[in-house]
Parts: sequence; structure tokens; C-alpha cells
Amino acid sequence: MTELPAPRLHIDHRVITDIESAELSIGVATEAWAVQRKSLFGQPIHAWLYGPDYTHAWWDLSISVDEHSGEDAEPAPDLSLPLDGLAFPADLADITGLRLTESDQVETEAFYGNDAPALTQNRLKIGDWLDEQHLMVHWSAEYNWGGNRPEVIPFLYEGPVRFTGIQMTVKKDEDAPVLLSHALPRLALSGLDMILGREFVYDRKSGLSPDRRRWREVSWQRKPRPV
Repeated sequence: MTELPAPRLHIDHRVITDIESAELSIGVATEAWAVQRKSLFGQPIHAWLYGPDYTHAWWDLSISVDEHSGEDAEPAPDLSLPLDGLAFPADLADITGLRLTESDQVETEAFYGNDAPALTQNRLKIGDWLDEQHLMVHWSAEYNWGGNRPEVIPFLYEGPVRFTGIQMTVKKDEDAPVLLSHALPRLALSGLDMILGREFVYDRKSGLSPDRRRWREVSWQRKPRPV
């Protein structure tokens, strides 16, 4: 088993090297709240619409510092960076070297933790694979607490993360390859294993329309490399 390098989290003018977990994944949405039709008066009528035309993908990087992460104002950094319009390779092995920068054209969501400041000026560099599941990342940003603490504070995480794969939910199992190919058209599915996860079935009391009552979690993982 590969011995991973120690992580370094620079936050609140201190350096934390004992990190509970750091995980990187790619999320794929398979539906969107969009205009379904117009009323007789020309007003747009929205609904949850599902299918290839409503997919989008994003990077998600989540860090849990310790058992207090998740509590208000405790560090639990999280970054969500849309992939739409960004370059993506044909093989997950080749994501190393990608540099992703927050911009006005990319709606990034990043936070210090729960009920805590937003992280801004986000920059993410994906480094080398360390083994089949882990790779290095370099994530920098800044934040301030506001109020009587207006100082802009630098944020930095550099170290290994566990890549948990590509995550999506679908109405029918056979939809998964079609929707993934539309969300990430350059990605070759031949290099991935599709893993079916939990199935969720809701009844009428859920308030969901009949076509949204059955969902399946699907995960895509890198195929093991031949030894």
C-alpha cells in the first residue's frame, strides 16, 4: 500500500497536518429546474426535467478536519466547481495537471464550513496520482469573517485526496451511460467500471410526481490497471 504524503491545511493563520479525510469527486446532475412550457398568457412554467439536455457536471472537493467539522464556524472546507465548458480528458488517468480557476463565467461555491464565510478567489490544481485511489491537489483561496474581523485571510490545502469517482443518480439503470456521455462527452467509458448503488423508491406521500419516485445511485470508478 502506498504511503501517502502528509497533508497541510493553512487556515486561520495556522497549519493543520492531522486531517480526518479529504475527498475529491465528480458529480453529474441528471435533471434541472427548467422551463417546460408557457402558459396561455405566455408565462414560463417550470418543472424538473430529466435527460441528456439537462445534465451538468462539477468537481467537488470536501475536507473534514476533525470530529467538530460540520458544526457551526468549524473548519470543513468544501469546493464545488462546475465542469461545464472546461477541458476534460478522455481518461481519468490524465486529469493530472488540470488547473481550475474561479471566474465570473464559472459559478463556484466554496465555504470554510457550516455557517461560516465563503471562500473566494479559488484555484485548484490537480496533481499526480499516488495510487489507484489517491492523487495530490493544491487548493488556494481567501476569506474574511466580516464584521469586526475584516482581514482577508489566505487559505491553502496541499496534499493527498481520495478520489471517490463520478457520482450520479438515474431513473433507469440503463440511462447512466447515455447521461454520462452527454455530461462529459470526451470521457471514454471503456476505461470505467459502472457500479450500481442504492435504489430509492418513494410513495405518493412524498409529493413527487410519478416519474420522479424511483432513483438509483450510480458510481463510475477507474478500471484497475494491469500489473
